[in-house]
Amino acid sequence: MPLIKANRFEWALEKMTELGVDKIVPVALSRSIIKTTEFPKLTRWRKIIEEAAEQSEHNRSPELTAPLGFIDWLEQDKQTNSLRLICVERQRAQPLEEVLYNAEHIETSSPAICAIAVGAEGGFTEEEIQSAIAHNFVSVSLGPHILRSETAALTALAISKSWFRRVKIC
Repeated sequence: MPLIKANRFEWALEKMTELGVDKIVPVALSRSIIKTTEFPKLTRWRKIIEEAAEQSEHNRSPELTAPLGFIDWLEQDKQTNSLRLICVERQRAQPLEEVLYNAEHIETSSPAICAIAVGAEGGFTEEEIQSAIAHNFVSVSLGPHILRSETAALTALAISKSWFRRVKIC
């Protein structure tokens, strides 16, 4: 989940938890409002997640990591048998549903985990998109409209949860 305005970020944490995300990685992008050095709210964020998990009757809370820079996250979060997606707007990209459908029907090694990168206000920079693609991310579209970061994260999560048991949002 990109580091966006505090109230929107906290709302997204709550809703992603209710939807059943497995892991949330706060990521500082070029266009992020908050930078990785400014995260005294980690304790507050964990409390929001715990309360949302309890309210929605999840057996466990999603993992919340300390914030990372985007390139650090790309380098760190390499897992085998994972589908890595970056949500882009204003570019030609396959719809998320198509990419998930095709991934599910790969007979040899259907992905077990889906990692989704969502942009901050203003989206990803071209350099961030190219870095993600160089790290084996597939660019996907969430449709013809431009969504807020928190809406994009929830949309991508809801669609992805219908295909995969484990989804991570960053």
